[in-house]
Amino acid sequence: MSRIEEKIEALGYKTISAADSGEMIDYIHSKYNTKLPSEYTAIITKLGYFGFVSSVMSKGINRIPNITVDENMVPVGRFLTWQKENRSIESNLNMYSDQLPNKFIPFAEGESGDLIGFQFKNETEYTINYWHHESSPGIDNYVVALTFEDFIDSLIHYEVKTRNDDDIKKIEHIGPSPKMIELLKKTGKWKGDDQQK
Repeated sequence: MSRIEEKIEALGYKTISAADSGEMIDYIHSKYNTKLPSEYTAIITKLGYFGFVSSVMSKGINRIPNITVDENMVPVGRFLTWQKENRSIESNLNMYSDQLPNKFIPFAEGESGDLIGFQFKNETEYTINYWHHESSPGIDNYVVALTFEDFIDSLIHYEVKTRNDDDIKKIEHIGPSPKMIELLKKTGKWKGDDQQK
């Protein structure tokens, strides 16, 4: 088992569908003149299209504003499928074709509408970048890791803090405001003090 696979297993994942025969790899190589990293293709070939079973974040190497409170953390969602379906690499490339940076190949979902992908410099050199769909072009693509292995190494569980009943103040019914009472009286719908109980 590879170190990448061990890390993904430790975080907990669920396979959603198996990887296809590799047509998408060939398609990306021919259309974008890039070669997907072997560590990435090996893990997807073995694990298939998967998602984490709990919240996972990546600690980026650069400041990434407007995503989370900690501006170096970005959420990591499902890994995109190679198959031709809704949550695929190809569907995202087509949907965001006029917005994505040149030679950006998405491989996972980030926050809703955002993507994590390979930002290729040439056929084989790349960084892992976070594309923020709500930012202006030119300031929407942030480096998260220098390699796919570094990206996987940066992943951590992220526990969403929720409130419990002790944290929530109980609100007692205080009745309608004086303005509301006045309006109810004008319309004949005010039933006096009995309405407030």
